[in-house]
Amino acid sequence: MVKCISCGVDNTQGTNYCVGCGKILTTVSPSEVPKKKSSLKIALIVFGCLIGSCVLCGILGGIKESIYPTPKNDSVNSAMPIPTKDITTPQSIPSVVASMKPEAPEDTISRITWNELDKIYNLKSDSTDLQKQELWKTYKGKKISWKGTVSEVSNGTFGGLVLQVKMNADTLTSDIYLNLNKNEESKARNLTKGVKVSFTGTLSNYGGAILPMTLDDGEIK
Repeated sequence: MVKCISCGVDNTQGTNYCVGCGKILTTVSPSEVPKKKSSLKIALIVFGCLIGSCVLCGILGGIKESIYPTPKNDSVNSAMPIPTKDITTPQSIPSVVASMKPEAPEDTISRITWNELDKIYNLKSDSTDLQKQELWKTYKGKKISWKGTVSEVSNGTFGGLVLQVKMNADTLTSDIYLNLNKNEESKARNLTKGVKVSFTGTLSNYGGAILPMTLDDGEIK
């Protein structure tokens, strides 16, 4: 018998053409006839390769995520516009600092008048010593600018010069002791009793029944 190498049909010895497929017969041994591969086997191999590829990709993806985590998508942050210019750049710093500089007061002289204080601390005042002490807390340290009459210029107890000023016409001696700054001594030496003088000073002590009001940092205008 002769087996057809094309379709595998057995043909009678001496037959030139296959009775199964009609092709020319070639004498070969049964072991030389090619065996058909199973289509199912091929499908299984392909499917196995796909599964293996998917598993491998999943493993590699997990490793990558652990090393380089993907940023979470924050809907709030993503909606916020990204600033195009940093406000702390060197060019913007001077303007920010300039805007933070405290403004100097336009006038450091208080509006407190002599008459205002005289009503409280005059010997004829009805205010008690306790009331005077409490009220002085609101006046002490304030800088004033007044005008009075020179009654005396003398040496201070702790050095320097003191300008004694009469503010009330009926005062026998003086109402104010003004401790002058050292650079005011030349002006003080030119003063005479009875002349009008404008001055500034810082309220220090309201005095009492005998002592006049004391001012420090005195300047003659």
